[in-house]
Amino acid sequence: MNNLLPCPVTGCKHSKTGSSHAFQTLTTLIRHLHSHDHTQSQHLIDHSICHEINLYSCSHHTCLNNPRRFFQSKRALIDHNATFHPQHPTTPTNELSNIIFTSLPHSHLQNHWTTGVQFILEHYNHEPPHFRSTWFYCLSNNNKLKQRYHTIQAKIIETIISTNSTNESAPFWWLLVHLELLVLAPSSKKLRNNEAISKVISQRLTDIQSGQIEIIFNEAFSITNRNTTNPPPHNNGNRAAQLAADSDNYSTAINRICATNTIATINNNNISIVEKLYSPPVPHRTFPPHTAPIQIHHLPGDICQTIKHTAKHKGTGINADSIDSFITLVNLNNKTINNNITTLFNLIYQGNIPHQARKFFTDTYLFCLHKDQTNLSKLRPIGIPTAIRRILASHIAITLKDRFGEHLLPFNYAVGIKGGMDFIIKAMQLSIEKYIISPQQQSKLPSRAAAFIDLTNMFNNISREELFNIVHNHFPELTPLTTLIYDQPADVHFK
Repeated sequence: MNNLLPCPVTGCKHSKTGSSHAFQTLTTLIRHLHSHDHTQSQHLIDHSICHEINLYSCSHHTCLNNPRRFFQSKRALIDHNATFHPQHPTTPTNELSNIIFTSLPHSHLQNHWTTGVQFILEHYNHEPPHFRSTWFYCLSNNNKLKQRYHTIQAKIIETIISTNSTNESAPFWWLLVHLELLVLAPSSKKLRNNEAISKVISQRLTDIQSGQIEIIFNEAFSITNRNTTNPPPHNNGNRAAQLAADSDNYSTAINRICATNTIATINNNNISIVEKLYSPPVPHRTFPPHTAPIQIHHLPGDICQTIKHTAKHKGTGINADSIDSFITLVNLNNKTINNNITTLFNLIYQGNIPHQARKFFTDTYLFCLHKDQTNLSKLRPIGIPTAIRRILASHIAITLKDRFGEHLLPFNYAVGIKGGMDFIIKAMQLSIEKYIISPQQQSKLPSRAAAFIDLTNMFNNISREELFNIVHNHFPELTPLTTLIYDQPADVHFK
């Protein structure tokens, strides 16, 4: 670079690939970044360039259009964060559970949170529940229960972000992921002694508030579903499609009702086929050691807006946790709650997760679809992570789609391109018709050949070392999140 400082905004004429000159000092570069030229292009900042030239920036979503978000020193950035983005106040360890215990008025409630936290820590790792759907739909018809449920959900989030240290938050991360399972487990009339569903949910909410986790945990795991070694019963009503239609998610509803792929039953007859779908690790690759990023980055974009626009009634995670729970909570439009949700996802983005809770961002629930009804040995594996991981992954993909798309050029037809997949399909169809079908109809030889390739378990055949190297060199702000999700082997759960 000949000691010149390029503009880190992708596409700028003063960038590395631009036609105009770079800058000689950080002062002039920062003045350029604060000019009107870049008021609408801050989302295109390439942080790998910033790290090369020691340029510091605030990536907090409220500072996206701040004309003073670039700094020459780390000290200046720290001062800025202390003024405009102070950390959430912490709560003493012995008072953390009181945030949940006092969340709702209840004069005769006894506090069992000491034993409740202990039970969570002793049962942090367990097999997935025997059910996939919950009573979440029942909350929509009962505003009082709905309010109680989301009040406790919001207080669990507040508890997590109020801890003095990362490890102290471990039991409450577990509780957040398991809340829907514990409160909305779909017990039969016999198990609930013919009590109304609303009454059962109400009691479970009271148990959560008082810290009686063991009672509702054992109740949830006493629920048994059908024998999954046998094929599922035929569903004439197609309730999943109806739920999607009820939420105005017509595309998903149509796909579900017209789907020809049936869910495969995983049993002793095909478990060896399922295992072969997971290929052995690719050969180890060695790259030069990476230097630590010059700064810690905030989660870019507005995560609450992403959640609001997320489709409802998608598949649940390992512990029957759904995205719908977060969608409803965000749509309460409570500023304090939404700020706490942003802080929660920022902790994940920065990798500030207790060791025990990392499994909630690595493990997946597996089910398989039959690719061919005439050959049941052909299976398509589908892994579903937890709701919080799916929300964050979707948010990153949406927020950084322009930078991802630019990085993939000139071979990008999908990322950040509306209708990109349709373009590929139509281009292939027209090419086959022009160069293969038309000549054959005229008794001529085709001038082209079409090759369709299906890579077995493609994503598991990608080198993790190569992934980390690309992230470090081009998207250093994603290093903590990438490390959280992909650094260690994960477990795959199935029924």
